[in-house]
Amino acid sequence: MQQIGLAGGWLIAGMLAAALTAFGSGGELVPTKRLIRSAQGVIGVLTALPLIRLRGGDVAGYFGLAVVSILITLTISVTCGLWLTRASAALTPTTGILGMIAGGASTVSTIADQLGADQRYVSLSQYLRLVVVTSTLPVVIPLLGGGTGGVHPGGRPDTPWTVSGLIAIAVVVAFSGPVGSRLKMPAPYLLAPLCIALVLGFAKPYGLVLGLPDVVKDVAYILVGWQAGGSFSGAAVALFVRLLPKTLLFIAITIGGCFLVALGIWAWCGIPVTDAYLATSPGGIYGVLAISHEIGSGPVVATLQVLRMVVMLIAAVMLPGVIGRIQRRTAAPDPAAGPPEPVPFGQASEAVPRR
Repeated sequence: MQQIGLAGGWLIAGMLAAALTAFGSGGELVPTKRLIRSAQGVIGVLTALPLIRLRGGDVAGYFGLAVVSILITLTISVTCGLWLTRASAALTPTTGILGMIAGGASTVSTIADQLGADQRYVSLSQYLRLVVVTSTLPVVIPLLGGGTGGVHPGGRPDTPWTVSGLIAIAVVVAFSGPVGSRLKMPAPYLLAPLCIALVLGFAKPYGLVLGLPDVVKDVAYILVGWQAGGSFSGAAVALFVRLLPKTLLFIAITIGGCFLVALGIWAWCGIPVTDAYLATSPGGIYGVLAISHEIGSGPVVATLQVLRMVVMLIAAVMLPGVIGRIQRRTAAPDPAAGPPEPVPFGQASEAVPRR
């Protein structure tokens, strides 16, 4: 998976391996709660690292452009998710939206279960979109007038690490999650380490440099994939296969919509069309940043990509609660109604059991 350009390719590898093992054994195969929480903490820190590297001047200069483009992309993602839900009664709105939201695939996949979505479908649809986006970048960029110079689309930017930084991250992962849980923070074992890592990254106490060895990142991805894949059943796989044409259709609509946003940015700001496309590409942030570095793109690419990832994470955390409140307000109880219908694919009781 790493060789085809997925920064989170180990997540899919872990999911497939766990799913095959679960099929062979005839039962669920899920990691312990402590392992999953540690993996979520690591991914939270990974999400914070690109933010730490942003330059304030770039953020200020592209703030208006970022707000407009990100809001349009978010609207496209949510609309596609709701359309997918309406087209497939087997999906809940939360599962559909999280499956289609454009950005932060590994982060959204990590917390999908906690937000009441089906982690299996969300992970598969998120990484299916990532495969499409990442694999087409080396083809689309030359057609738009850029040259990738043979760069591998999945190359990850260097993230230097130190022993002191690694120890600091271990402490953050171990202690911030429980504190966030006590403070009733949503998805505390991911968001609390993310927030603390941001504070440490910007403050740089005693010259602290935050970074993680690749092996730690890969183990975290494997554990998240293991969590999703270990609960697969034959019925869940069959349903995902039946939904595959619709899933691909809405992924294509999302990518097409983001391309139109790129054309708008190109016409509005006069930046190169290749930079506009890379800046608005719906996912594959590590591949995008590697290619943008190779072809000499401006800071707009990193700025918009990182800010969008953050906004999509915030939306992913908040939207399920908003949807739930709307559903409770609009639901009219019928005393004459019969027994409740079966819970759709993606409802909390169908997802990976709470730990």
